[in-house]
Amino acid sequence: MFHDIPEICYILGCIFANGRRVLHVCPKRCLYATYLNILEQSGIQKLKNEALVFVDDNCPINRAQIVGKWMQENGIERGNWPAYSPDFNPTENVWAWMKQQMKSMVIAPENLVKVVEDLFAKVPESFIVGW
Repeated sequence: MFHDIPEICYILGCIFANGRRVLHVCPKRCLYATYLNILEQSGIQKLKNEALVFVDDNCPINRAQIVGKWMQENGIERGNWPAYSPDFNPTENVWAWMKQQMKSMVIAPENLVKVVEDLFAKVPESFIVGW
């Protein structure tokens, strides 16, 4: 029975100050090339002339040298956040809200991705806009 459970290693949520959001669910083996592809698909490199600070966490895939090089080449300024600093990182607050919502749910493993996608779309605007 457990062989039918989707295996997820990484969920990437792109949240823009204007409220736009993009969610990507990576397969079990999310490689740096996959992460770079997701970044390119998000279109953040097109925003380099706007006030943009890219916020991520200290996950190894986020901090790979090749990712840092891509950011630099595309003019993306990275926020340098201390570990475990949810007050300075709006994405941590979004994930905390989503986890709180999921605590009261009974979720079949095969529905987990859909639940995450639905909740991500329902994150309150106050968590995102004007942060």
